[in-house]
Amino acid sequence: MSVPHITAAFDSARAQGRAALMPYYTLGYPDAASSLDVLCAVADAGADLMELGVPFSDPLADGPTIQHSTQVALERGLTVARCLDLTAELRARGVAQPLVLMGYVNPLLAFGVERFVSRAAEAGADGLIVPDLPPEEAGELE
Repeated sequence: MSVPHITAAFDSARAQGRAALMPYYTLGYPDAASSLDVLCAVADAGADLMELGVPFSDPLADGPTIQHSTQVALERGLTVARCLDLTAELRARGVAQPLVLMGYVNPLLAFGVERFVSRAAEAGADGLIVPDLPPEEAGELE
């Protein structure tokens, strides 16, 4: 993963005197192909970074809109592995912005932390947001 890629995006926006734009989008919503099309359009429209939502069946910190998009993606069979495949596809389609995966700790633990981090890096992810993992407990994931 590439923290320098994330830092560079924020530095570039700061140098231009503006806030960085980092939109969130749930991978697999309303379906895998459409989510890729939406994210490519967001990249083309000038997002500085992109937060890619990894669907989870019990999203604690999300509001009704994200809960809905997550539920739809899960009903359509989206998995952690498929999210990583979609991330790699975004890179294959030429999306150059930093990609930050946002997901809950339970699916990452079930997938295997080392396996997840390795696959995420191979797919082209630059970072992770894990809202239900306190920093002082993130040792293995860090």
